[in-house]
Amino acid sequence: MIETSSNAALAERLVKISARLALQEKKIDTLAKRMPSNPGPVWTGLDAAAEAAQLADLRQWVADVLTDTERGYGDWFGGRGHALLPACWPRHRAVVLILTPVWAEWQRCFLPDQPHQLADQLNFHGRVLWGLDQLLRKAIGSDCGERGKCTRPGPSPTS
Repeated sequence: MIETSSNAALAERLVKISARLALQEKKIDTLAKRMPSNPGPVWTGLDAAAEAAQLADLRQWVADVLTDTERGYGDWFGGRGHALLPACWPRHRAVVLILTPVWAEWQRCFLPDQPHQLADQLNFHGRVLWGLDQLLRKAIGSDCGERGKCTRPGPSPTS
């Protein structure tokens, strides 16, 4: 049997552990409240108009930031930013799904109205962009055919 003094010592220890746990929970709650809530764009559940608007925004970001060699990351991809994605890329759902979180993370890291830090920007360059060209080539695959002759159904990439 456990002695009464041992029970008292265990009870005291449990009270101290509970107090430390409560303090840690408060710290976690405080940190969670400071974390920006940015779930990023989603594609499921959008009606046709909302999907078209979101795709137009993504396409604009791809043109202005990701593939532009003068103002964007086109040089990141060996100076072939525009060659990185064929004009039909919006027809390739996998490409859209790959680019969407990249777009959202770029916004979080670089737009002036977003709370960001240097570490976020370095992470974007070192982890998010790294290997993106290979992912995109794999997502487009060989079913695209020759440039401009995409076999995927969908609206014209220029519409």
